[in-house]
Amino acid sequence: TNISANSVSAGCDLTALFPRFINIRRGGYIAAIVGLCMCPWNLLKSSNNFTNYLSAYSVFLSSIAGVMITEYYIIRKGLYKVSDLYKTDKESWYWYTYGVNFRAYAAYIAGILINVVGFAGATGRSVPLAATRIYELSFFTGFGVSAVVYYALNRIFPVVGSGGSFEENDIS
Repeated sequence: TNISANSVSAGCDLTALFPRFINIRRGGYIAAIVGLCMCPWNLLKSSNNFTNYLSAYSVFLSSIAGVMITEYYIIRKGLYKVSDLYKTDKESWYWYTYGVNFRAYAAYIAGILINVVGFAGATGRSVPLAATRIYELSFFTGFGVSAVVYYALNRIFPVVGSGGSFEENDIS
């Protein structure tokens, strides 16, 4: 079930990126080939390899989670506008700056950078003890740094549609 679910998802994603050249079936095949080229059996050789892989994965996901949760709960305060998700004009809540939310990218990179040195230490490099300790808490440090940076950037450069008090609803 997991293999078929992941191949359909990857097939749809690749179809959306290159609809002229890739259909869902081709996208599934490409995902299968990339999956085999990654040699996933090497990740499971030892528990240490698998744990290192998951730690590295959390470095990237924690920064995304920090931005998303700060956006929804603190910046927008539960307000969202579904109709604006499908608009490509400047009046849309989600247009930002020419369609790119530079605040989110800056916060995401800041959340990753706090853990990069410790990540290098996990791969066998010699790094300071403080960097190793920060990396051991990589999810929390990445999440926290990206959330604080995103909040600060949204205070400096406010977005359209910021909420006043928390009220979860669609105001389309």
